[in-house]
Amino acid sequence: MVISFLVSLVVLASGLAFVGPVAHGSMTPEMANILYIVLRVVVMLVFSFIAVRRFHKNTYHALSFTGLLVFFDQVGVHSLWFAWQFRQNPADWQGMDLITVLYNSAFSYVVFLPVVMLISFLGASLGVYLNQRQVKRSGSAA
Repeated sequence: MVISFLVSLVVLASGLAFVGPVAHGSMTPEMANILYIVLRVVVMLVFSFIAVRRFHKNTYHALSFTGLLVFFDQVGVHSLWFAWQFRQNPADWQGMDLITVLYNSAFSYVVFLPVVMLISFLGASLGVYLNQRQVKRSGSAA
């Protein structure tokens, strides 16, 4: 489970560090943002699905682990990224201070947490459904 968590975190971080900048160079900014959002949604769905299907966690655990994953990404990785960008390109951040940028990054986690939980619930529900279907097929209750 830890390896799945870390791989998912790396994929989310790669979206911030690589997919966004590379996509912005080869497509319109709107399409690059859509690609970035789709990557995040897919990672959340797949992570919660794997938590239930492969590691036999219940829905509550899947939602908790996915919320923790997005917390580490949004508050940890994004904050580090923003701080680095703030130091590298101060002209791009005119009129803002670093504390405000970091606060907004953390606050966006709170704002989007219901959406994260909904996406996680969908992935976990699919895992529960497939687990129950497999139990019915095998004919055993355990």
